[in-house]
Order: sequence, then structure tokens, then C-alpha cells
Amino acid sequence: MNLEESNEFAQEENNKSKKKKMILLLIIFCIIGIVGLFGLIGYLKIKDNNTKKIFLNQERKNLSSTLFIEQDGNSYVSAEEFSNLLGYKYHPGEYKKYNQDENFCYIETDYEIISIQSDSKNLKKYLINSKDTRNLEDDENTVEKETVAVNNTNSNNTAEMFIVKSKNDTMKLFDLSTETIKYNNNIYVPVNDIEKIFNIKYEINGSRTYISNLYYLYQTTLNFVKNNEKYTEVSNCYENVLALVDDLLIVKNDSNKYGVVSLETGKTIIDFIYTDIQYLQNKEEFFVYTENSVGLINKNKETIISPTSSYEELTVFDEINQLYMAKSKKGYGILNRRGDVVVPVSFENVGLDSFESFENFELSVESDTPNLLQSKYIIVYDNDKLGLYDVEGNQILKTVYDDFGYIATDEDKEEGFDSVLLLPKESGINGIIIKQNDLYGIFDLDGVNVLVPCSLTKVYSVTRDGQTEYFMLFDDQEINVSDYFSDYVNDESEMNQENDDKNDENNENDFDEENNNENNESNNAENSDEIENNENNGFDDENNESSDEEFFERDSEENNGENFDEENFDEEFFEEEINTEIEEEN
Repeated sequence: MNLEESNEFAQEENNKSKKKKMILLLIIFCIIGIVGLFGLIGYLKIKDNNTKKIFLNQERKNLSSTLFIEQDGNSYVSAEEFSNLLGYKYHPGEYKKYNQDENFCYIETDYEIISIQSDSKNLKKYLINSKDTRNLEDDENTVEKETVAVNNTNSNNTAEMFIVKSKNDTMKLFDLSTETIKYNNNIYVPVNDIEKIFNIKYEINGSRTYISNLYYLYQTTLNFVKNNEKYTEVSNCYENVLALVDDLLIVKNDSNKYGVVSLETGKTIIDFIYTDIQYLQNKEEFFVYTENSVGLINKNKETIISPTSSYEELTVFDEINQLYMAKSKKGYGILNRRGDVVVPVSFENVGLDSFESFENFELSVESDTPNLLQSKYIIVYDNDKLGLYDVEGNQILKTVYDDFGYIATDEDKEEGFDSVLLLPKESGINGIIIKQNDLYGIFDLDGVNVLVPCSLTKVYSVTRDGQTEYFMLFDDQEINVSDYFSDYVNDESEMNQENDDKNDENNENDFDEENNNENNESNNAENSDEIENNENNGFDDENNESSDEEFFERDSEENNGENFDEENFDEEFFEEEINTEIEEEN
């Protein structure tokens, strides 16, 4: 091999070496690139895993930085932002008060109004039943509960998916684990109570939050039940669908009976022996029906009101006082939570629904007790007559009155007179206006007695410069209610004081007589002395009788108006007539 060939060979070997180095470098760079890519992917994945995300029905939603906050070790969610995320309508202000009070808000769903107040440990929900046109006297309009066959898993309109059985605007009161708060002028609710507030299932997995609304839960449940041969129908009564939030399923079996199944364990918790079941979400209890009875039990099978053939139907009447309206063949009445009768189950109607004239009065009803008058009294209706009970079961007014309240006529309104149902304490009496035979009277709700029998032609109010005064009309004489009852109370006080003084005087005379008799016996006085003492005692008794007679004669003369003031003659005559009728009526 000559020198030239040797150089060519060396050059060729050198080139091969360079190629190997280049390939090796490329491989190294590729490995580094791949490692870097995997590292970047891993970094992005870690970053993604640490980034909070929220999903509604498996669909990712935008997450605001102010949706959730931490305060004093508790987690809260913005009521407004969370409502918007769920597709609900958020309204500032207090429900039915038509104001913009920043301490209140209410949220409108397809089936409920959720009323929230800041710094409160409870909230209210009002059921929306747009199809509820029923009158309790007309069973033909009752909204019946329907069921959905398990193979019916499609619905084009979620707003028509469920049937609301309860009356429109039925209120439910919910207790919260922590008070709601106000933060940056927005109301926040506790995350721990988010499920029962918004009727959702809420689950956190790492940085991901999963939310399932009621429609999604219902469709998922239908698919689950479809694969279980034991169950044939799922209730689409809205009240019963709410049980899904608490992992409870109300379902019908192949024996055509309803029961309750735990979705967590699959076990039956309420036996399949009932013809119907209705869930009470805020209490986690059930109205249970058989062919001829109804009762109330909780999810632990504990009986609250025993099923009895005496009642055909039970509904919640008042949440605060835990009262239930019962229906029997005889009519309607009220039970307490022990099943005791508060109002006999025999009236045509009970509650403010039975008071057809109520809409004529500008009277606010406590939202906590919408079926009660003054949050305490239950109006009953029977045979075209009204009566009154209190929540303890005491009959306040017999069912003998044609109506309650005075309804101002058009002529009255032209003169500035307004209708009156209740007299406030500022008027001198906490009273209710009673009506019989087209005449009006006043009943004292505190003293539980008739103060003015039905002898008035009108009882009305007049508001001037923001001040409201109440008047009653007797024999064309207008009498200020406040002035009259102020005089009435003073007269009663004076009369009671005179009677007390008279009783004390009589008691002293009796005491003297008793001492005289004891002294006579202890000293073994002569018969003549005893007779003399007895005569003296008799003389004292005559004086007492004479004194009493003088008192009543004087009282009678005053009542008969011998010393009357001519200017006030009509009012005094009215008082005399009223006092006479009070004695007769009472």
C-alpha cells in the first residue's frame, strides 16, 4: 500500500469515526429530548393535578377564584356563583318581600325557591307547584303522584320530568351545620350543607370537584334500577326524588308495593308493604300509606305517628310547631308529632286556606308559620262558620261566627277607611274582629274573652301622617278604639279595687265575729250575754248588708247615668249596652 492509499484509508476511518460520534450524539440528544418530554409531561400532569377543577354532570366548568373561601376554619361557597354554575336563577333580597336587602337572597330552581339569610343557621325552601289549582274541598283537582317505568330513561324537558305532590308554596325549614356568612357583600353558605341546600351530590377527589344535579342522579338511578329485576317502577314525585340526595331510593317492587332502599348498601331500609310513600327531606322521614291508613316513620324504621285507619291523609301543616294536617272521612284536623289531636279531625277546612276573606286584609303572615294567624292561632271552618284554636289545642272561639274581620266597602275607602282583621296592642287590645248577623264585635286574644259583642256596624282603621288609628261605629256614633279600651281598663281597675276593698272590710267583720264567738265559748258567758253578743253581731251584719246595698245602689245609679256628662252621653250609653251584653254572652 503506497502512501496515497494509506492516507485515503486513514481519512475514511476518520470519517467513519465522526459519523459514529454524530450518531451517538444524536442518540444522546434524542434520549435527553425524550426524557425532557416525559419530564415536561410529568410536570404538566402534576401541575394539572394540583390545579382545581370542577365538573357538573361530568362536564368541566369554569372555576372562579371567589367561588370557595375559607373563614375561621370553615369552607364556604358563594350562593350567587354556585347558583349560576348550576343554572339556577339568583335573586337578591328577601323572598316575597320584594326588597333588595343585601342580607337576604333567594334562588329559583325548576321546583323550589331556596331562601337564604346571612348570619343564619337555617334556611327555608318553598315548593313550586305550577299545576296546583286544587281546593281542599275539591278532591278532583288533587295532583296525583306518578311513577316512571324503569325503561323510560329519556326526557326532553327536565322542567317537566318530576311531579310535585305538595301544595304550591309549601315551606320546609332546614337546619345548617354552620351559620351562613357575608363576605365582600356576597352571601356564602357552608360547604358541609351544600348537598341539601342545592339538592346535589358533591364529591371532592384531589383537586377535582364533582357535582351531580338531581336530573343526573335520577337518570343514573333509572339505569341502575333497570338492571335489577326486583324493582319495576321509580317514583318521579319530586319530594321522593329528593331522597336521592340522601342516598335513598323510593321504588316499587314486583308486588306493586313501595319501599325504600339504601343506594350505599343496596339494603332495604323501609319494607315493601306500602301503597304509597312520600319523603320529607328536611326531617329524613316518610309518610307511609296502606290501603286504609297513613302514618309517619323515619329512615331507622322508628314510628313517629302510628299508621291508623282513622286518617286517610297526612301533610305537614306547620314546621315550627311540628303540626300535621290529617284528613278523615269526617273532615280535616290537626295532629301534633305524638299523634295527639290538637284540632278535631272533623272540620271542612283548617288553616288560613279556610279563611276566604284573608286576601282582603293587608296583613303580613310570618313566613315560618304561613298557615297560622299571629303564628299561634288555627282558623277552622265548618258549615259556613269560622272558629279558632291555638297551637296547644285550646278552643279559643267556637265555630259560630260568620266571618272574621271587617271588609271596607268602596264608600269606606273613598272616606279613607281601611279593612281591619286584627287590632294591634298599640290600639289598647290584642283583638280579632268577629262577625255575626252582619254585626261586628271584638274578641280579646290575650284575655280569651269577648270584650265587645257583635253589636257594631263597622270597625275600621284610618291612617294619617303614617299613624294608624282604629274606630268602631255603634248606633252611628264613632268611637276611638284606643280611647275606649283605655277607659275600659281604668274602669275595670277601679271596680276591682273597690271590690277588693269591700272584700277586705267584710273579711275583717267576719274575723271580728269569729273572735267574739270564741271568746263567748271560752268564758262560759251567761245565756243573756251570749244573746246580747249575738244581737250585736247581728247588728254588725245588718250594717254590712246595708253598706253593700249602698255600694251597689250607688254603682247602679252611676251606671244608669244620673251624673252623666251630656257631651259623652252616647258613649256612656254604648258602654252600658256593651257591659250588659258581655255579661249575657259570657
